[in-house]
Amino acid sequence: MSITVERLEGAMLDMLRERNKRDRAKYPGDYVEYEVDEEYPSVDWDGVDDSFSWGDFSKEPVHFGGLVVSKVDAYGGSDLGSEYWMILRVEDPKTFETAYFKVDGYYYSFADEGPFSEPDVFEVKQAEKTVTYWSKV
Repeated sequence: MSITVERLEGAMLDMLRERNKRDRAKYPGDYVEYEVDEEYPSVDWDGVDDSFSWGDFSKEPVHFGGLVVSKVDAYGGSDLGSEYWMILRVEDPKTFETAYFKVDGYYYSFADEGPFSEPDVFEVKQAEKTVTYWSKV
């Protein structure tokens, strides 16, 4: 079975469900930030980004849904314009297949929602690019 966006989303839903379970156990009766709506499950990519940035899942890689996922690159935030994205490396240990996915969001300092509220998620491959940089003499 090849690695697809749908398989990645399934694994990330499992990760968010586990995070919710751990948060409920750690803080009983408290608000759970990235609750998964089981009637209409969809990935909260802001929750995925936060999970990789701190807490129980910041010690990458994570193992969910038969996949091994790690955040290998990211860009964006304050003073970097509206561009905001992360690259996830996804491995299937059964088939030894590896794929990379870009979660393409946006950054606005005045936005009410996070940078990945409506992201575009697609497979990418690494390519080299030559860049000319002008430095002060």
